[in-house]
Amino acid sequence: MNFRGFVVLFSVLGICALYGISMLSQPADVQIGKIGGYEGMYVKARGTITDLQIMKYGSASMKLRNNTSYIQIFVESYSGNLSAGDEVEVSGRVEQYRGEYEIAVLNDRAVKMLKKWDEEILFVSQLAQDPEKYRGTNVKVTGKVGEVYTKIFYLGDESRGYALRVNSSSTSGLTKGKNVMVSGTFVFDSENLRYQLDIQSFEDANYAR
Repeated sequence: MNFRGFVVLFSVLGICALYGISMLSQPADVQIGKIGGYEGMYVKARGTITDLQIMKYGSASMKLRNNTSYIQIFVESYSGNLSAGDEVEVSGRVEQYRGEYEIAVLNDRAVKMLKKWDEEILFVSQLAQDPEKYRGTNVKVTGKVGEVYTKIFYLGDESRGYALRVNSSSTSGLTKGKNVMVSGTFVFDSENLRYQLDIQSFEDANYAR
């Protein structure tokens, strides 16, 4: 084999070696319920953000949920572009904090957006049939206004007979029978044992059922 042949051979071997290293350095794609088996390793996990909390010194803490499994996420440097209810893919290192597993990431660039929470419009019946799926997240819900009080109104789904309690600082402009689309945080009131929506905004929705 001549010199040129050796150069080509070593170039090919070098490319193969770099490819192998890059494959080994890729985070493992892991289901949230199996995170505990990857302590100290870099992983990727997908799910829905819940319980987002902005902390001191620019960090953030949140939970990532997939079906019935949760994992805590700690973001060291947070720029504020995430919301509860967003579907994301998180890449980071699995660690233990106070006896619980979490995924630690340097900044929210390691959190890939898959779908923003407000891209999906829900009906009250969807929340009623699977409330835990949406608990602690932002949601956009359409329906017909039921009873209206000073700081509370009910959003109904006439086809299924469901009604959702909505907490609002003001119900001005709302009338019974009006079709609206409401954005807010879906929460569980542990004192009164009920799910409800803490409103952020609402708008007319003439197509609501």
